[in-house]
Amino acid sequence: MTILNVDEIEQYGITEQPKEYNSEEELIKWLKYDLLKQALGKGKNPDENNTITITDNEEYDYTLNIGEINGEKIIFNFDININYNLFFMNNNETNYKINFNSIVFNNFVSLKKIKFNNDINIQNSYFNNKFDLFEITFDKNVDFSNSVFNKDNIEYYFYKVTFNRNAFFRSVSIKHKIIFNNMYLENKFNLSIIESYNTHIEFDNIYFQNSNSYLNIFYVDKNIHKIILKNTIIDGKIELRNIEVEEADFKGSVINGGLINPVNFKVHKFANHESALFLKQQAYTANNAIDALQYKAQEVELHKEELKEQFKKDKNLKTLGDILSIELSSLYSDNGQNWIRAFICTILFPSVFFTLSFAPYTITLFIFIILCFAYPIFYNNNITKYILFSLITYLIISFLYMFNDNSHLNFVKELFSFLTPTNFNQIIYNNENSSYIYSNNSNYIQLIFKGISYFLGKIAFWYGSVQTVQAFRKFAKGA
Repeated sequence: MTILNVDEIEQYGITEQPKEYNSEEELIKWLKYDLLKQALGKGKNPDENNTITITDNEEYDYTLNIGEINGEKIIFNFDININYNLFFMNNNETNYKINFNSIVFNNFVSLKKIKFNNDINIQNSYFNNKFDLFEITFDKNVDFSNSVFNKDNIEYYFYKVTFNRNAFFRSVSIKHKIIFNNMYLENKFNLSIIESYNTHIEFDNIYFQNSNSYLNIFYVDKNIHKIILKNTIIDGKIELRNIEVEEADFKGSVINGGLINPVNFKVHKFANHESALFLKQQAYTANNAIDALQYKAQEVELHKEELKEQFKKDKNLKTLGDILSIELSSLYSDNGQNWIRAFICTILFPSVFFTLSFAPYTITLFIFIILCFAYPIFYNNNITKYILFSLITYLIISFLYMFNDNSHLNFVKELFSFLTPTNFNQIIYNNENSSYIYSNNSNYIQLIFKGISYFLGKIAFWYGSVQTVQAFRKFAKGA
C-alpha cells in the first residue's frame, strides 16, 4: 500500500520529468509526483487528509516510470543501493510495473533481497559502473534488451536471481564479464549479444524449474572470448546459436532429461576435455555425426595435454604410451578427421623405414634433414607440416643418391614388394635368393638395423591402414 500526500508532493515544485538525477531523494520525488498524476488520471480523489491511497492490488495497474525525453537519455549520477524498504515496497516486495527506459547509470547499482511482482523494463540503458543483483526474484517478465554493459574490467553479477517468467537480454553489448550464479529459470531466458569486447559470459549452477525452462544464447556479432556453463543439471533446454567463442567450459554440467542444442556453434578451444566430451555426447544423441567428430578430435587433444601434465608428476610409462598413441593419431589422421592425410602417411612412413632398411648409409642424410628443419620441434609451430616435408625431402634425395650405383630400379621393385600388406618374403632368409636385408656386405649391426627398420615400416603401414579406414568411414553410422 502506498500513501501519497498531495500537499507534500505539490511542494516539490515538479512540473516535468528531470533529465538528470543526482540523489535518491530527487528520484523519489519524481516517482511520487508521477504516481500522483497516474492516480488522478484514474479518477482517484484525495481524502479529508488530502492524501491518495494506492492499495496493494491497485499497485499492479501503476508504473514507476522514467524514460527518455525527446530522444535524450536520463542520467543517474548517484549510487543506487537498495536493500531496504522504500516507499513503493512492502516487506521488500513491490507490485508496481517498472519502466526505467533509456537510462545512463553512471554510478554503482546494487539491488538486494527484493521481489518484483510485476513487469520490469530497463531497455536501451547504459551501465557505466558495477551492476549487481543479489537474491532477487522477478515474478513477471524482465527486459534488459538493447542495453550496454559498458565498463571495462568489471563483473556484472547476478547472484541467486530467480526468473519466474521470461527474461530478455536481447541485442545487448557487453564489454567485459557478466556472471549468472545460482540462477533459477522458470520460462525463457534470451541472451543475444550484438557487440562484444573480450566478453566473458558465465552461467554457474543454473537451476531449470521444469522441462519447459529454456536458455537461449544466440547471434553474436563478434567473437565471445569465453563462455562457461558449469555445475548445471540440464532438465530443460539450452540453445547455442550462431556463436563463435574462443574458449568454452562445460565442466560439471550433465544432461538429465533435457538437451543442449548447438547450432552453428564454433569453439576454438575447450577449457578441458570434459567440456568437449559433453558436447560430443549431445551431438551423438542428436545423430549429429559431423559436430560430434569435431568435438571428439578436440576432446582427444585436450586429454593429451592433461596426460602430459600427469606424466610430469608421476613419470608413469603407461601415461607416456597414451600420449604417444594420441600424438600418432594426430599426426596420421588429425584424430580420425582427415583420411587423405592418413593415406599419405600410410605410404610415406613405411617408405621412409624401408629406405633406411634398404640403404642404411642414408641414415646420416636422414638425421641431417631432420636437424635442418628442427625449429618446429622446439617451438611447436606447424610440426605436422615439418615432419611430412622432412620425410618427403629425405625420400627424394635418397632416391637421387641411388642413381649413382644404379640401385634405384631395384629400390622401386623392393619398395612395391614391401608395401604389399601380406608379403613378408623380404625378411625370409634363402641361400639361393636372399633379399637385400641379407646382402653379403651386411654386418651384424647393419643386419639388426635393417630388420628393425623393416618391421617398423610394416607396423607403420598396418597402423596407417587402420587410421585411413577409420577416417574414411568417420560419417558411417557406428564407425
